[in-house]
Amino acid sequence: MEAHPSYRDISSLSTKYPRAAGSLFLAYNVLFTLNNGLMLRLENAFVSLADPPEVYLAITTEDSSIVYYKISRGIVKPPL
Repeated sequence: MEAHPSYRDISSLSTKYPRAAGSLFLAYNVLFTLNNGLMLRLENAFVSLADPPEVYLAITTEDSSIVYYKISRGIVKPPL
């Protein structure tokens, strides 16, 4: 994590909150990536995959945890 170029942006928070450093790093990078083109790539995924009802995005962390996001077009009401 410390070798990643974006680590310098959150290094002060990582030292202040060491137990949350991995989560902070992951959240920062997800949000930064979303603002820098991931949304365009997701839009292209819907088009290139023949407009599926949803796309699943998996993000891994250094401790081998995986977080899955189910992404749909527009606002979709969750099942009851």
